[in-house]
Amino acid sequence: MDPKYAAAIKAGVIAAIILILLTLAGDILVNVIGGQQFVEESMQWQEQYADPENLPEGTPELPSTGFMGIGLGYLAIQGLQLLTFIGAGALAAKLAPFTTKGEAALVGAIAGAVAELIHRPVAIVLSILFSFLTGYDGSSILGSVIGNIVCCLPVTLIIGIILAVIGALLYSLIKKKPVIRP
Repeated sequence: MDPKYAAAIKAGVIAAIILILLTLAGDILVNVIGGQQFVEESMQWQEQYADPENLPEGTPELPSTGFMGIGLGYLAIQGLQLLTFIGAGALAAKLAPFTTKGEAALVGAIAGAVAELIHRPVAIVLSILFSFLTGYDGSSILGSVIGNIVCCLPVTLIIGIILAVIGALLYSLIKKKPVIRP
């Protein structure tokens, strides 16, 4: 196997492990610490927020003080996941021998794709496990799985690839030997 691709796959696997750990932390935060009550309050708040009749009144009041802390914690975890994709691309660029910006972008894209294609199936399994632990019914669990496959996988795959390419190009511009232009 070409060393470029081997390095990109290695970077993707490392990023996938980090993404899995962050997903686990997010699931623990929302489903164990927040629990069923947090999830229900979140859904009710989102429905109130999206209701056009509430528009003149402004943003609905948050349910509890813990709600805000858990929400901000989860948002921070999501931000770290996005940064992980940038890191995957930068690591791929660091490990891979390349001579053009196109090759740098390619190893970044491969690293981002590998990271998400390993991460998402594990995230689905974790979602199912935590759904059982928190007492969701079968239809909620099935909806979560379908949502992960139909929505999360394609969106996160595309965003992950884009961010990893950005990470690889930034690394090649900042740290790597000068890139030869074709």
